[in-house]
Amino acid sequence: LPVQSGKVVVDGQDLSDPKLDVRALRRKVGLVFQNPEDQIFEPLIGDEIAYGPFKMGIPLEEVRERARWAMEMVGLSYDEMVDRPTYALSGGQKRKVALAGILAIRPKILILDEPTSGLDPQSRKEILQRIRHLNREEGMTLLFVSHNLEEVALLADRVYVLSDGRVALEGTPREIFSRREGLEKTRIGMPTTVEIMHRLAERGFPVRRDALTVEEAAREIIRVVPPRG
Repeated sequence: LPVQSGKVVVDGQDLSDPKLDVRALRRKVGLVFQNPEDQIFEPLIGDEIAYGPFKMGIPLEEVRERARWAMEMVGLSYDEMVDRPTYALSGGQKRKVALAGILAIRPKILILDEPTSGLDPQSRKEILQRIRHLNREEGMTLLFVSHNLEEVALLADRVYVLSDGRVALEGTPREIFSRREGLEKTRIGMPTTVEIMHRLAERGFPVRRDALTVEEAAREIIRVVPPRG
């Protein structure tokens, strides 16, 4: 899609540059839609995951290697799943196959639109673990869009809060979620753990207001609340 306003720079390249090699840039960026069924169209899982690298002209043997690697990255067994039909997949499996199909092209940047939307708790946990691994262990740059503040607190290194099409807040998760007033102005709440810590602080408990995880919040509460008995 052409840039309608502003300026978009990807990996140092300006998208409005008429000399830009768009095809080469597309190989660097992968996009997983919010609804994975929108981008799954091959009848077999293996063919779906291999589609991208095959269209890139990559040799067949390397395509297979990429498909195997991508499936392992999302927790799918290549030997058990490669010939299974895509129509029989659950919602969580579809999300994994869609993600694997993008990973097979080996993008430098991965864009995820609401990656856990509609998933059951166990599938959500698995997808988040895989996403975190791609970033922390595989060195892949992630850009994800989410209304789930717990996910933002868990995964993000940098947060941009959008309001009416503009960047309203920018910072690390701890910086963002310590700005309660700013978040309220954008009609965005806070993760449950942060909300609890703010309420405790308002009641006079000397707790940190920026505890992002349940573990951090529990340690703070244990630290300041004297044991009974």
